[in-house]
Amino acid sequence: ELLFYPYSDCEDRVYAMAALNRNYIGLEMAALLYPKHLSAAVKLEHQWLEADPTYLGASLGMRQPAYTNIEPEFINH
Repeated sequence: ELLFYPYSDCEDRVYAMAALNRNYIGLEMAALLYPKHLSAAVKLEHQWLEADPTYLGASLGMRQPAYTNIEPEFINH
């Protein structure tokens, strides 16, 4: 659906990113639950870095400005 429809939300993008990671990269990954937003994090060299697939132009580790002062719920499976 993500590729078929021109619009997607944060959940769609995080799930797609998780599927691509699982099948091609294999990094440890977690979901980050904010109020009204879902993001992701990947583990590199024993450190968790935010990897928000909806934050266009962001580098690995950057958090959207709207959530700078909010600690997300960390969901690691």
